[in-house]
Amino acid sequence: MSKSHLQDKFLVIWESHGPSGYQLYAEHSFAPPRRWKFDFALPDHLIAIELEGLGGRHQRTAGFRADMEKYNTATSMGWRVLRFTGSDLSKPADVFKIIESTIRLVEATVEA
Repeated sequence: MSKSHLQDKFLVIWESHGPSGYQLYAEHSFAPPRRWKFDFALPDHLIAIELEGLGGRHQRTAGFRADMEKYNTATSMGWRVLRFTGSDLSKPADVFKIIESTIRLVEATVEA
């Protein structure tokens, strides 16, 4: 499943299962001057959502290392990076349980 197909599928699922009241941004840039983008982000909560296709660039050594650098940099900047595969999207309730619990964690941390 291509990245854009996964992104389209995620958006459809977000519309029906996603938490209401949160602004989701697609292709969200971070860490300038790097050209890195998250597939989706909730920037007010520093939550990134990455959809991982199987095969292709991400599974080869150079692509895997580049992804590690991106995710580690994001984490060091305070982002929480959630990663899902196409098969994960076949269980949207499970995906959104993780997203919603991460949102609650961030909000509880801010309130404390």
